[in-house]
Amino acid sequence: MKAVVYAGYGVMPALTEVADPACPADGVVVAVGATGVCRSDWHAWQGHDPVVLPHIGGHELAGVVAATGPSVTRWRAGDRVTVPFACGCGRCEYCLAGEAQVCPWQTQPGFTGPGSFAELVSIDALGSPATAVNSVRCLRRRGRHVQVGLLLGPASAPPLPMDLVTGRELEIYGSHGMAARDYPAMMAMVGDGTLRPGTAIGQVIGLEDIGQALAAMNGPGSAVGMTVARLAL
Repeated sequence: MKAVVYAGYGVMPALTEVADPACPADGVVVAVGATGVCRSDWHAWQGHDPVVLPHIGGHELAGVVAATGPSVTRWRAGDRVTVPFACGCGRCEYCLAGEAQVCPWQTQPGFTGPGSFAELVSIDALGSPATAVNSVRCLRRRGRHVQVGLLLGPASAPPLPMDLVTGRELEIYGSHGMAARDYPAMMAMVGDGTLRPGTAIGQVIGLEDIGQALAAMNGPGSAVGMTVARLAL
């Protein structure tokens, strides 16, 4: 299959022929139809979030199930699917409570293993310290700050104004992605037009353009909206 691979941190990713992924006994192989190109992928490419090299990035995907393992009963080849970037073990107390995004044994396509910058993926979220600090400073009393963007490397310990957090009784939350149990309701809202994710897409590129899209993140952001690489669908 074709995949976008980088051999080292900061080394320009290249479209390469690689072996098809093996299907886990309790997992699936997804034929990728579209994948987002996210700043989290850029962090991995830069080495801020260490990955095994050489590496195939990509963690925001939609596609069609191409193969299923013998232990899989709820999905079959041909099903159209999307995948949460934090994939829980399915057995621990957090997964059983529907909170797989905080599973201690979670896997993440594009981070703990090869990701969706490829034709096939085997399946077993703007982080800025200045933005985080300014967000907390501008909150009303008893307001809430939710940190979604990754803060890695030197940016991992921003100087949050804890005097304001205490004096104004502010709340600070971390978010590691939407719980997969909430996906059906979200997809229903997409289906009936309540949510229109297409309006957030800034540009659509090909698999061969992903390397350049990642490299463009080295400088100040100029693209408006999300970048999506489309393979099929």
